[in-house]
Amino acid sequence: MKKHIQKLQCNKENLLLNLLLIFFTCFSSVLYGQNLQIAPLNPEFVKFQNGLNKAQRQSVGGHSFGLIPSPILPNFAKTTQKAFKATTSFPSKYDLRTAGIGGTSLLTSVKDQGDCGACWTFATMGAIEGYAKKTGMGDYDLSENNLKECNGFRVGACDGGSNNMVTAYLTRKSGPVSELNDPYNDKVVGCKDNINLEFWISDIRYIPNDPDILKQAILDYKVLFQQI
Repeated sequence: MKKHIQKLQCNKENLLLNLLLIFFTCFSSVLYGQNLQIAPLNPEFVKFQNGLNKAQRQSVGGHSFGLIPSPILPNFAKTTQKAFKATTSFPSKYDLRTAGIGGTSLLTSVKDQGDCGACWTFATMGAIEGYAKKTGMGDYDLSENNLKECNGFRVGACDGGSNNMVTAYLTRKSGPVSELNDPYNDKVVGCKDNINLEFWISDIRYIPNDPDILKQAILDYKVLFQQI
């Protein structure tokens, strides 16, 4: 009987909480004169859905670039100045091959994506590998194949990807994993899961497409994956 009463009280509390949430949502909409709206789709994503920019996503040789436009565009209006403080001037050139301590390279080995729209996975892992070198974590060779196969989205493994897919993959701790445990294949080979992570990614930043902010981000972090 005691358990039944406790369960009943719990159900009442959940019901009250749900009612309060509904009331707050309706009240706040009236109070601030705002109605909940769906954010507009990115025009480039709409083109992608309609297949209108297929030619733009292919190189001269006919291979896919592999980038899928984000469905929405982040609004940086209130955060840009606070999050990114640019220096007064920038060097005339910046070369990752000599950007490390004592003129050492922050680049890892050159790789070949083959006949697969997986360039976004190489950009991701290359940036992470470079940052690991910059921060003294050591040299890593991370698996692009695991990201293209295990990202969890309903997109063909060789049909492209985006920073949103990368963010989901890394924040749920699906990767990064070692290249040795999931070597690259330019064919669709299926997800190889249950692989131990090399480390966790604790910070992901989306950067607006502003030349000064991009330059500052490169100076601050030494590597850059993709601008918005």
